[in-house]
Amino acid sequence: MKKLFLALTMLPMLVQGQTLEECQQAAEKNYPLIQQYGLVEKTTQLTVANIQKGWLPQVSITAQATYQSDVTAWPDEMKTMMSGMGIDMKGLTKDQYRVGIDVQQTIYDGGIIASQKRIAREQGKVQAAQNEVNIYNVRKRVNEMYFSLLLIDEQIKLNNDLQTLLAGNERKLESMTRRGTAAESDLQNVKAERLNAIQKATELASQKQMLQRMLSTFCGIEINNIQKPQVKADGGGLMAEGRGLMAENHRPELKALDAQIDVLNAQEKALNATLMPKVGVFAQGYYGYPGLNMFEDMMRHK
Repeated sequence: MKKLFLALTMLPMLVQGQTLEECQQAAEKNYPLIQQYGLVEKTTQLTVANIQKGWLPQVSITAQATYQSDVTAWPDEMKTMMSGMGIDMKGLTKDQYRVGIDVQQTIYDGGIIASQKRIAREQGKVQAAQNEVNIYNVRKRVNEMYFSLLLIDEQIKLNNDLQTLLAGNERKLESMTRRGTAAESDLQNVKAERLNAIQKATELASQKQMLQRMLSTFCGIEINNIQKPQVKADGGGLMAEGRGLMAENHRPELKALDAQIDVLNAQEKALNATLMPKVGVFAQGYYGYPGLNMFEDMMRHK
C-alpha cells in the first residue's frame, strides 16, 4: 500500500513535464561554454599576478668562455728590457672567461604595471561578456524548439478535431448516399480530406519526435512532455515565464560592447603611462680573465 501511495504521488510529477525555465537551465549546464566562466576568471587572475611580478628585481646571469687566436702582448723590446731587470712578462693567455650578474629594480614605472593589470581585468570582462552572448544564443535556441513543440501540439489537437469532424461528416454522407440524397462525389471528397488529415497527423507526429530528440540532446535531459508557460495579464500586457522573455532590454551584446569600450579606455591610459618618466636602480658585477687591470693579468697568469 505504501509503494502504491508513493507511485501515485510521483505520477503528477511525471505527467507535469518540463517547463521552459527548466529546459533553459538544463541546456546551460549541458553546454560546454558554461565551464569557461571559471576558466576566464582563473586566466585573468593568473595574468594579473604575472604582471604584478614586474615590481620584482630583474636578475640576469651571463657566462662566456673563449679561446682567442691572438691576444694583447708586450713588445719584444719591452720583454727583453724587463727580463734584464728580473721581471717575467708572461702576457695574456689565449683562453679567457667571464661570468657576470646584472640586477635591475624598478622604483617608479609611471603607472605602466597598474595600467597593464587594468587592461587584463577589462579583457577578462570582455571574454566573460562574449561567453554570456553565446549562452544567450543557447537560451534562444531552446526557446525556438520549445515553442515549436507547443505549436506542433496545438496543430495535432486541431488535426484530431478535424479528423473527428470529417469522420462524422463521412458517416452522414454515407447514409445520405445510400438514401440517394447526396452525391457519391461529395462522399469521396470528404474521404480524401480525411485521408489528407491522417497523413498530416503522421507528419506532425514525426516533426514532434524530431524536435523532442533535438531538444533532449541540446538540454542533456529526456524531453517527453512540456508545459505551456504561465501567461498572465499585467497592465494590459503579457509577461511569459522564462528568463529569455523579459520585456526589459538586457541583451548581453550590449554588455559585451560596454566591456570592449572599457578595454579601449584602459589602453588609452596605458599609452599615457608610457610617456611618464621611469625611475630605477641597477647593479652589475663580473668575475673573469682578463679583468679590469689588464697589466696585472699580463704579468700574472691565473
